[in-house]
Amino acid sequence: MTPTRAAIEILRAWFYDKPEDKRFPVDCRAIAEGFGITVHGDDIDAEFEGGLFIEPGLTAIIYNNNIREEGRKNFTLGHELGHFFLHKDRKELRCSLADLTNFSANPTHAANIEQEANRFAVTLLMPPDDFRRSIKGTAASVAHLSQLADRYQTSLTATAYRMVELSHQALALVIVKDGRIHRWRRNDRMAQTGFWLNKGDPIPDISSSHDNQIDAKTWLDEQRAASWSLSQSTADMPYYGQRLILISAESREYEQDILDDVPDSVDRFPEW
Repeated sequence: MTPTRAAIEILRAWFYDKPEDKRFPVDCRAIAEGFGITVHGDDIDAEFEGGLFIEPGLTAIIYNNNIREEGRKNFTLGHELGHFFLHKDRKELRCSLADLTNFSANPTHAANIEQEANRFAVTLLMPPDDFRRSIKGTAASVAHLSQLADRYQTSLTATAYRMVELSHQALALVIVKDGRIHRWRRNDRMAQTGFWLNKGDPIPDISSSHDNQIDAKTWLDEQRAASWSLSQSTADMPYYGQRLILISAESREYEQDILDDVPDSVDRFPEW
C-alpha cells in the first residue's frame, strides 16, 4: 500500500462521526493509542526527534521531550505512525530532524522509508482537498503559513512544503542555515521562472523583513527577472539555527494584460 493510500484510509476512520469543525487538527497521539501503541516523551539523544519500537507485547512511539512546538511534535508522531503502518518489518526505527524534513512528492526509491513516512504524515495531517480550500484566494506568506500550521497542528516547515506542493501560485521554499542554502523546493509553476538553487551556495543579500516585494534579480537571472515580479516572506527559526524563506512569483506579462484591459477614460456609464 502506498503512503498516501494508507493515510487516506486512517483519515477516513478519524473523520467518521466527527462534524466538519471537529476534524482538524488530526490528533496523532489519539490515533496511535487507538491502535494500542504506547506514546510518551523522553529525554532521548538530541540527534533524534522520535522513534518506533516494536517488541513482543509492546509497540511504542517515543518522541523527544525537547521538541518545543506542538505542531512539530504532532508531525513527529504522524511520521512514526507512517512507519507503523508501512514498515512493520522494522522492529526499531530512530528518526532525526533530517529524516523528518526529507520531503519528496515522489520518493525516488521504495527503500527510502523516511520519505514514505513523511508522505504519510503530510497526507494524514494536511489532506489535499482541505488544504487547497484553506489556501485558495490567499497570497502565500509566512503569516498564512503560521495560521495553517495552527489549524493542522504541523510544523512550519512541513506546512510550507505542503503549500509549495499544492498551491496554484508559483512558489518556492528555501531553508537557510549558516547563511547558505540548506534545502529548497519549487513547484512546477515556479519552474517556469527558471528559479534554481544549489545546496550549499551562499544566499543572496536579502531583507529580513517578513513580507515584501523584492528585486527579481535577487533570485533570477537578469533575462528571466525582466518577466517576473517576486515577493518573499521570511521566518527565523533560531532554535534550529535556520531561516525559512517563502518566495512567490507573478508574470509581468499577466500584470500588463490586466492594465491593457483598463480604459484610459470612461465616456459613458452603464445603467446599473
